[in-house]
Amino acid sequence: MIAGVLFILGGIAILSSGGGGIGLLYIIVSALPIFLGYLLFGSAKSYKTVADTNDSFALDEAVSKQKIYFIILGVINVLSIALAVLGLIGFFARDALS
Repeated sequence: MIAGVLFILGGIAILSSGGGGIGLLYIIVSALPIFLGYLLFGSAKSYKTVADTNDSFALDEAVSKQKIYFIILGVINVLSIALAVLGLIGFFARDALS
């Protein structure tokens, strides 16, 4: 069950990075969902191996890939919050100076 859900989420992550203009910033930004989708696909394959063969090494691999996935998402969220706070500070500082 979990392998199927992770396959779907990985596919959505990879497909969501398509489109857009060509440029260095676009390549960097679109590489993150592709890499995150790759991690979810790898984790799903490892979970499927665990379900089929009861292999503990595959379970360690699946959990470590999900750990990397959540660490990257956490860093992205912290950066997003920091940019939002900086934007709000700049917005209110502009109003205060006027």
